Amino acid sequence: MKKTIFILLAACFCGIVSVAAQQTAFWQVNAEGNYSFLNRSDHDAYGAGIAVGKAQNNSFIGMGTGWWKESENDFLPVYLKLKYNFTDTTVSPYGTLKVGVSFNTTNNWHVGALAQISAGVDTKLSASTGLYFEAGAQIYSFSVKNTRRSSSWNTGFLDNTTSEPGVAFILTMGLRFNMN
Repeated sequence: MKKTIFILLAACFCGIVSVAAQQTAFWQVNAEGNYSFLNRSDHDAYGAGIAVGKAQNNSFIGMGTGWWKESENDFLPVYLKLKYNFTDTTVSPYGTLKVGVSFNTTNNWHVGALAQISAGVDTKLSASTGLYFEAGAQIYSFSVKNTRRSSSWNTGFLDNTTSEPGVAFILTMGLRFNMN
């Protein structure tokens, strides 16, 4: 009886130690590039970003920034990134949520909001690196400045600044690096 209780306690202790080892948090860096199809613009957009945060139990929470280019406008987004991998395998599906603000650097640093939800696939290249692909939708209210040639007798340019909400379909490819 004592031997059975000892074996059960040892098994529980080993299980607790292995679970505690799995829950160790570590720093992770996500570097990504994206291409966007915008609903209110004649132009598509592209950009790059980096997010740094803590990863633990198939999840990631971090802060990100980057650069985004749309027609004549350059944007500097600052966002919170939440990511959850549904499995802990070599190829894992995941979901991502990004929420933040974006500054239009070509239009007097006007501020707009952004929210993005995406789904993708994360592949492990090694124990500390991975490659991921995702597709998602973004709702944004960037202040956009459009300058185009006037169609009237006036040979000048028209300036039009809008900050109406828009929707974008986004394709993203990125690399993640675990910093143990």
